[in-house]
Amino acid sequence: MNLLQIYIYFCSPKKDKSKISTEIDSYDSIAKEITHTNGAIFVSITDITRKGIEEPDLVSMDGLHTSGKAYEKFIKRLYPLVLSRLKD
Repeated sequence: MNLLQIYIYFCSPKKDKSKISTEIDSYDSIAKEITHTNGAIFVSITDITRKGIEEPDLVSMDGLHTSGKAYEKFIKRLYPLVLSRLKD
């Protein structure tokens, strides 16, 4: 997912959001594969960012970037994983 895709998804009613979602899913799939191939762990946050349409407080006031609330959700997802890795 790149900044242009995010911009188009949130800011342009004329763009095909279904196509953009498919492209983001494809990107995530490739990123997950590359991450695992290199011995790292992939953690998707796409489901959180997609909720920005139904939960506008996940998007910052500029209407483009994620908000502090979204980052809190990212941290809640990542924290247990990071903590378990630090214990290893």
